Amino acid sequence: QFSNVFSHLLKSSISHVAIIRFMLYYLQRLLIVKSAMENGKNEFDALRLLRPPLFFKQKQNFMKNLRLISSKQIISKIRHLNYVEKTAKQNGDLAEIIMDAELLS
Repeated sequence: QFSNVFSHLLKSSISHVAIIRFMLYYLQRLLIVKSAMENGKNEFDALRLLRPPLFFKQKQNFMKNLRLISSKQIISKIRHLNYVEKTAKQNGDLAEIIMDAELLS
């Protein structure tokens, strides 16, 4: 499902950098909640740390994603996406190849 969504986005007119930044934003929000929960906050209190608050219809998927990934994995993905964004900005035409490889892996 994940790869299908991003395959569609990559084929659309949406900027590769915009896709990366959206993913970074989402991962940062996951990290905020995950870190709070690892430091003793319950799920409800950890979610209340998000600004702007999580849209109620997204909560179920957000929590599912949160359970599937560790803090270390989130940090690793953030670092990796930062590298991909920098490379995409520097190498214009190469951006699509990099995005395909990174987002769908």
